[in-house]
Amino acid sequence: MRPGQIVMALVLAAACAFAGEPAAPNLLKWFDRNGDGALAEDELPERLRQRWGPVLKLADTNHDGKIDAAELAAIADKRKAKLSEGPALPASLGVLQTVTVGGLEREYIVYAPKALAGPAPLVLVFHGGGGNARSMTRLGFNTLADKDGFVAAYPHAIDGHWNDGRDAALFRSQREKIDDVAFVRALVDAVAKQRPIDRSRVFATGVSNGGIFCHRLAADASDLVAAVAPVIGGMAEPVAKRFAPEHPVSLLVIQGDADPLVPIDGGYVARNRGRVIATQDAVGRYLTLDGILGQPAKTALPDSAPNDGTTTSVTTYPPGPKGFRVQVYISHNGGHQWPGSAQRLPEALVGKTVEDFKATDVVWRFFQSCPSR
Repeated sequence: MRPGQIVMALVLAAACAFAGEPAAPNLLKWFDRNGDGALAEDELPERLRQRWGPVLKLADTNHDGKIDAAELAAIADKRKAKLSEGPALPASLGVLQTVTVGGLEREYIVYAPKALAGPAPLVLVFHGGGGNARSMTRLGFNTLADKDGFVAAYPHAIDGHWNDGRDAALFRSQREKIDDVAFVRALVDAVAKQRPIDRSRVFATGVSNGGIFCHRLAADASDLVAAVAPVIGGMAEPVAKRFAPEHPVSLLVIQGDADPLVPIDGGYVARNRGRVIATQDAVGRYLTLDGILGQPAKTALPDSAPNDGTTTSVTTYPPGPKGFRVQVYISHNGGHQWPGSAQRLPEALVGKTVEDFKATDVVWRFFQSCPSR
């Protein structure tokens, strides 16, 4: 196991502990070689101790030389903190801003090129469950914004989870019916007052919980978003039952068929975190919405990274009468990670990482090809 995998798995365990998931002690047990219910420095391989020993000592708040479930929960509590309570945001990542919605102060990061040639598209990038806006700024959208002239915004969820429509009581945002759609509307209004954006070219992408939320935006804010690109995130069953947007919305799907957390054929997310419908059923709803009737073209991406154990097929449907588009990337044997990202979680937990393409590039190219709302 690589050093980064151990640290990322500890972070994942902390996120599970925060969410009340029973997976947290199971993850702890996975690392716990002597079975005492805690992780000690001497349980790390020798080659990792020098580098990661200090990390364990920092997390060991009771100074007993081990990390136990309570300390994992404490790490998770820190993940609930506001972005403004962490280290200062480097200018290269964007500007931290706030807006008050429903009595809650909401945070987001905005990145814009220094010079925008007229009204520019706005790309909304939603983090996954237990994540944060800061982490999403490192996916590469800022670099593309500089190159192609768009504004990128990274919203931050309450307690790390979006109200994506699953009605999963584990999460505060869903339990308390926090209106994240209203937050997004307020965010777009605020950005539009400060920067020259094209309100007809607002796009949304996100990973996992953030991807599931993109489907909800299509359902409840089709007057706002022209296209959505959920990555490893299906459509929540309750959203599917009422999916009837007022306006067409283009769709790009990127998903692995061996995702152990968000099942491509539908069902429970991570065992008990609400349900999603089958990906093909979700695609069918957009085909109907966009008036797409023709047969799709199917191609296979070059297997440019044969050692990743995955291959990817692309299904491209003909544009609908108004030009709205639907495209589907399915990675065979692919797991629950943003394709092409340097961020890695253990394969035993989330499946294989797809390296044959970079999802960031694919998402932006798709948005560029979509018609204005």
